[in-house]
Amino acid sequence: MHSLSAQGNRIQDPLSPHVLSTWVPAYLKDTPLDKYNQPGLAHVEWWNGLPVKKIFISAGEKEVFAEGDTKVV
Repeated sequence: MHSLSAQGNRIQDPLSPHVLSTWVPAYLKDTPLDKYNQPGLAHVEWWNGLPVKKIFISAGEKEVFAEGDTKVV
């Protein structure tokens, strides 16, 4: 994670890069990365035609994901 919010909020957000680097592999186990579990990997065209009318995305002021990177590695 290299975005400004990731750097500036890494101590304040409980989902720090260290925590995520432990939890994400534990959750995904042997599941290969794809556009559903890592939507930041999807090309813009992949989002066209989703069977929803709206997508709500929310981020708090002190979150590591407030801007920039959406990919968790």
